[in-house]
Amino acid sequence: MRKFVRTELADKLAPEWKQMFEGTKATGAYEATGPEMGRRALHNLALGYLAGNKRGKAPEHASAQFRDADNMTDRLAAFGVLSGIKGPESKRAIQQFYDDFKDQPLVMDKWFAMQATSPKTDAAALKTLMAHPDFSLTNPNRLRSVVGSFAAANPSNFHAKDGSGYKLLADVVLDVQKVNPRTAARLLSPMRQWRRFDDERQKLMQAEMERIAATPGLSKDVYEVVTQTLKAPPRNGPSAPPKGVLPRLALVDEDVPGATVAHMTAQSPDPIIIGPITNGRLSAISEKRPDPIQIAPETKGILRGEGVREQLTGEGVRDQLTDEGMDNGVKADLDAFRKRREAKAAPAPSPTRRTP
Repeated sequence: MRKFVRTELADKLAPEWKQMFEGTKATGAYEATGPEMGRRALHNLALGYLAGNKRGKAPEHASAQFRDADNMTDRLAAFGVLSGIKGPESKRAIQQFYDDFKDQPLVMDKWFAMQATSPKTDAAALKTLMAHPDFSLTNPNRLRSVVGSFAAANPSNFHAKDGSGYKLLADVVLDVQKVNPRTAARLLSPMRQWRRFDDERQKLMQAEMERIAATPGLSKDVYEVVTQTLKAPPRNGPSAPPKGVLPRLALVDEDVPGATVAHMTAQSPDPIIIGPITNGRLSAISEKRPDPIQIAPETKGILRGEGVREQLTGEGVRDQLTDEGMDNGVKADLDAFRKRREAKAAPAPSPTRRTP
């Protein structure tokens, strides 16, 4: 869909993009000022859309900008266009960029990443890129710039219908986990969304993750990521939660030994396990909030679902969630929970004596 929209905008607004490209060309030496940064951003945006119009002259414009650029911003923008097309211009730009910056590792990481995310780079082409003398599986930055970029930022090729992208990633993870388990586990991040795809792609991703999980001598880091990812429930229809984990929407009225609470947000749709409930107390630690957050024993109602935020404290949890526009079903659960709490807190009625 994104590719279709960009192509349509490039085609329908071709004259406007050309006018913007010509009107935002540099008229002097490079300046690191706000207006100049904005001009370069517009200029390179127009160049990118001109490249989406196959009837235009984007390769010529990009080649000229790549050759004449006096700053890395314009040169990278031109290189991004050229590396994404087929033809002699692309080959010349790739070789020239390498010759100019081969002694600068950070720039070379960018050189690798832009080729890995090119629309023309499928799994077979990525293997060719990985065969480059300057690529190494033992270099985490280089590994992320090639394999990580391909899996995370080249969706049309990573999610190819033949499953070649998934197989390549699984093969790399199995090799890397022998020397760098944490980096190997992080490479699996794109697989964690596997339930969002069609049935065929789900089966392909599931098969590769099961292959990884069944590998003898698998590192603990990779094993935990794969097994937890495979437990993800289907997106359509109800399903039983994994043992020891609360369902997506749950209110905890009592201690739940061994259970965990997770929260989901619009920015981070993956469930994030934030802590166990022990003796009515929840300790939550997250990247954004490294200090433990504790729920007092008298506040045992914890809601897990869309809209849950980091502020998991006391009565504010339920009030905040209600105010966040939760649906009526959740509000009904909250009301039922409050009624149960009130009933428990209410004093027991004194027995009445019958008059003989």
